[in-house]
Amino acid sequence: MGNQFLNYLLEFAMMFPAAAMALMPCRGHLRFRARTVHAAAFGCVLALTVLGSLSASYSGVPTNYILVPFSLLLLAPLLLVSALDRWKTVYCFLNAAMLCAFSTMYATYATAPWEVDNTLNVFTVQSGAACLAIALVACALFARTLLVKLPALFANAGLDALWKWLSLAPIAITAFVFWMTPVSAENVMVGYVLPKGLAITSLIPLFVWFLHHIAWLTASRTEETVRLEHENELLKLEGKRQSELIAYIDDAQTMRHDFRHHMAVIGELLSAGKADEARAYSDVFIESSTEKHTSFYCENGAVDAIAAHYDSLATAIDIESSWCLDIQRNLPVKETDFCSVLGNLVENAINAAGKCDEGSRWLKVKASALPDGVVTITVQNSFAEPVKLSADGIPTTQRADHGIGSISVAAISNKYDGSFKVSSENGTFTASVLLYPPG
Repeated sequence: MGNQFLNYLLEFAMMFPAAAMALMPCRGHLRFRARTVHAAAFGCVLALTVLGSLSASYSGVPTNYILVPFSLLLLAPLLLVSALDRWKTVYCFLNAAMLCAFSTMYATYATAPWEVDNTLNVFTVQSGAACLAIALVACALFARTLLVKLPALFANAGLDALWKWLSLAPIAITAFVFWMTPVSAENVMVGYVLPKGLAITSLIPLFVWFLHHIAWLTASRTEETVRLEHENELLKLEGKRQSELIAYIDDAQTMRHDFRHHMAVIGELLSAGKADEARAYSDVFIESSTEKHTSFYCENGAVDAIAAHYDSLATAIDIESSWCLDIQRNLPVKETDFCSVLGNLVENAINAAGKCDEGSRWLKVKASALPDGVVTITVQNSFAEPVKLSADGIPTTQRADHGIGSISVAAISNKYDGSFKVSSENGTFTASVLLYPPG
């Protein structure tokens, strides 16, 4: 009984590297403190390992009959602690299960010489220890993929709708691994099965790593291309804004130079008793100077250019807009990220407000960078058509050519461990974004 318990304990201990590999991609998206999550995960896995080992040793059933359902029990707490999208979290779980299934299969081939005389439904202690060691090695080899590449793929907004289907890949590979796993050690020792089995099974993790790496490389290059396009658009807006400001400064200098001449004309008209003509002349002067006035929105040049651009778009379709941007020259978050969020939210707001009846079109924009580095953006607007929300509470009514999309806003807020919330009430739609400074 004692020996069998130790055998089962080593096999059930496979849940420890499995739990580690499932949590690694979620490291930056935990609902609770990392230390608390890790301690709870260790306690939960330890309890399942001991309970499963006791159950299997008493019943004498094959390990997988209990290990597989016990492992599935870990999915529920993983969904609880992970702030990632549900299907991304499920993918993390299935990917970890796939790597552990490979470790078991590889151990079956590698330890076959030790298992020929084993009549139990569980590995010997020697083989169980080897299987656990192989799983730990797989965990170490895939650490960078799980900690860096997979989170980068999760942050790619273009893949958000695909994770439900991408989760089928580890399921298919796991099924293939189970099919490839020999029933008994005797089958492995026949002919050239052992060397061929070791060679073939070694290719499986290489194939999995290659797929993740290619996907990560492609997503990184696509993201870099999109980033450069956004920066180019921002530079164009800043250039246009700079030209407007230069023209405004030139006009102001000309107005100051001509001011005494205008005052002299008005003085002459008043002296001649021509008050009406003087008033008409001053009205023309005031109107011409007002038309050339350029508004300044904030100290940051890029944000000021974004605000000027969208304010002019709103004015062109009779949307009454108000802007309150308490943004300094230097932002605590990446400038292009802030401008992407602001531009997307305001563009969506203009699209929605523009569909309202004339006289009821309005837009309010507030943004601030607080002393502690926290950035807030709130955009409110009138709307006429119902707003559809996804399961994650993200608007889905915007067209593909409108900004970078609300999904990207959510991705940027997640990047800064912030939040993106929307609400609609009494004809007012509100979108709020909170960004925390990195590091």
